[in-house]
Amino acid sequence: MREYLGLDEPLYAQYYKYVKNILHGDFGRSVRTHEQVLPAIVERIPASLTLAAASLVVALIIGIPVGILSAVKPYSRLDQGSMIGALLGVSVPNFWLALMLILLFSLYLDWFPASGRGTPPDLKHLVLPSIVLGSAYAATICRLTRSCMLEVLNHDFVRTARAKGLMEFFVINKHALRNALIPVVTEIGISIVGLIEGSTVIEVVFAWPGIARMAFQAAQYRDYPMLQGCVLMVGFLFVVVNLAVDVLYYYLDPRIKFTGAAHEG
Repeated sequence: MREYLGLDEPLYAQYYKYVKNILHGDFGRSVRTHEQVLPAIVERIPASLTLAAASLVVALIIGIPVGILSAVKPYSRLDQGSMIGALLGVSVPNFWLALMLILLFSLYLDWFPASGRGTPPDLKHLVLPSIVLGSAYAATICRLTRSCMLEVLNHDFVRTARAKGLMEFFVINKHALRNALIPVVTEIGISIVGLIEGSTVIEVVFAWPGIARMAFQAAQYRDYPMLQGCVLMVGFLFVVVNLAVDVLYYYLDPRIKFTGAAHEG
């Protein structure tokens, strides 16, 4: 077995062979199931991306509008209520919230399934895990949006827009919000990867067939090739998302220029 796994060779030889195989698309075989690691991970990616996308939609639908309203009416009852809700969203353990939602909506009310993804995949199976996973990120986005909006609303260009007689709706959404979105977009980019790698508890509780649950099972069985493959895939997704966020900066704020364009100018 040591010879089969290559453990009888020096560490530098093992590392060289592993990196060489990865560059050729060979992540090795699972110690537990003996299946190829890369195809197994690729098979689970759609489930993880679907859950991450749905959770991000939940976080954005709740976080950004509530953050804007809190900034427009600071220190009001709406602002205080939203900040208390954001504090609860960050503080409540996601596994406890998941169990409570399963108890209420699956066992008592029988509105949504308690686990699984469905065969074929069904949107009803996506509701509860996306709400649980998106609630914490909604709280973070809400607080960050409120903070950035409060800072932008005090700038001179916002007062100038109001002095020109523009409607408050256009002042908030066209002038203030666009300038306040830069830090929020950064947080959203970090959240996308966090939704994938941080969904381990949710995928385990809801028996969701994603990468995080696969990595958890690999750690349980000491299936190191599968675990390493999952970590590398999440790292790759992190790099891609950060690149996409950097490109998005350019379109959100025309003042931001890439270094190459600055040198050409």
